[in-house]
Amino acid sequence: MPTAQAAPTVKVSPEAAAKLTKTLGTTSTAGWYYDAKAETAVVNVTTQKAAQAVREAGAVPEFVTYSSAHLAKAGDATKAADIAGTAWAVEPKSNTLVVSIDSSVSRAELAKLKAATASYGDAVTIKRVSGTFNKLLNGGTAIYASGGWRCSAGFNVRNSAGTYYFLTAGHCTDGYPSWYTNSGLTTYIGPTVGSSFPTNDYGLVRYDNANVTRPGTVNLYNGTSQDITSAANAYVGEAVKRSGSTTGLHSGTVQALNATVNYGGGDIVYGLIQT
Repeated sequence: MPTAQAAPTVKVSPEAAAKLTKTLGTTSTAGWYYDAKAETAVVNVTTQKAAQAVREAGAVPEFVTYSSAHLAKAGDATKAADIAGTAWAVEPKSNTLVVSIDSSVSRAELAKLKAATASYGDAVTIKRVSGTFNKLLNGGTAIYASGGWRCSAGFNVRNSAGTYYFLTAGHCTDGYPSWYTNSGLTTYIGPTVGSSFPTNDYGLVRYDNANVTRPGTVNLYNGTSQDITSAANAYVGEAVKRSGSTTGLHSGTVQALNATVNYGGGDIVYGLIQT
């Protein structure tokens, strides 16, 4: 009699896992993540029917207590508390809404936050982090605007007509129409042509100076650079790297998607990636 062998593992792409989770709905799933050790997508489920659908798709189902819908309501309660210095996101691996509070959050504000989320029990985890949440951007090549304003360029891009731009943070471009390569503001780059902050946080600057180079690479600050050839949606469990002129090159993994940060003063940004 031949020896029984396990069925071959079907590799599910991040796009397929995300689509599957969306199709099954927020009441029967709670996100998904990539298990690097097992090299497979793990989809959190709350029903047997959803688990079966996940198996048929070739992914691994994991039964959890809280659905995405339930955790989203906990996020709404956190937002309603309206406390500056807080950030929150659903972490699929722990099946909880993790609320981070910075050093500016007082004891009274922490008590208010706990009261606002108390009805959700252990679906919510509150943790204090060092420092304060701010809108500074460390990474990429430094760029300058009037008044001593300094930020960093993100990725260089171009449109179908061949016009070059660079992406950066919206809190950088908001209110600053012109950008330069140096603090003396003598080498002009170009104007801000798109900006969105708060709610979103992105800006677009057009290259108007043909003498300023615009390579499709990121400086790794170790004598080399990384060529950027494509873009894709991040997923939980994905290995990532960041490179900055101040902090150098660092690596880590994506912990949560669609994170929210309340900077205070009505400045709330959604749809961030937590690493």
